[in-house]
Amino acid sequence: MIICHLNVSWTSVLVLALVILFAMSSDAGDKYVSVDFEVFGDVQGVCFRMYTEAEARKLGVTGWVKNTRQGTVVGQVQGNAEKVKEM
Repeated sequence: MIICHLNVSWTSVLVLALVILFAMSSDAGDKYVSVDFEVFGDVQGVCFRMYTEAEARKLGVTGWVKNTRQGTVVGQVQGNAEKVKEM
C-alpha cells in the first residue's frame, strides 16, 4: 500500500479551484471540456501525480500531469464539464 501526504498550500488549492471555476463558468452543459492547470507549492515528492491519476479514474476524466523543473506540477483535465469541475 502506498500512503502519500500532500503538503500543498491552501493558496495553491484556491488558485487551482478559481482557475477551474473560471474555465467552467461558461454554459458548457454536456460538452466535452479541457482545462489546463499548474499547481504551486510543495507538490513534488508527495505523490500528487498518483493522487491526481487515481481521482481522474474515479471520475472518468482523462488528461495528463507532470512535474516541471520549476518545482510545480502542470497538467490538463478533459471530459464531461461537471466531472472536470468536480476534479
